[in-house]
Amino acid sequence: MGGNPLKFRFIKTALIWAVFHFVLTILCMFLCMGSSSEQFDNPDYSPSPLVKPIGIFAEILMQPFYSLWTPWMSRNMPDIVENLFFFGNSILWGLGIATGVRIWTARRNLHNQPNA
Repeated sequence: MGGNPLKFRFIKTALIWAVFHFVLTILCMFLCMGSSSEQFDNPDYSPSPLVKPIGIFAEILMQPFYSLWTPWMSRNMPDIVENLFFFGNSILWGLGIATGVRIWTARRNLHNQPNA
């Protein structure tokens, strides 16, 4: 394959982190919805102590687009736009994490170089 192998490795790393972020966000959302939906069937519902921390973690994972999404957008934008925001958020996180990993490994490699 022609091209810069470092760019390809960066893109691959970013996509892997984006997929991981996407799956983790979906998992957190389903855990919160699944455990809190019992309150509709059970009048003596007592929420799990994990629901609140998992919900907070899900909100963190959905940033920054969660903060940008407004009630007006929820009423007036089609679902596909919301889904694109959601996927774009994971891509943004993947790029950010891949950049952080690349900077960390470059610094680590720089400090491990023998002095000439």
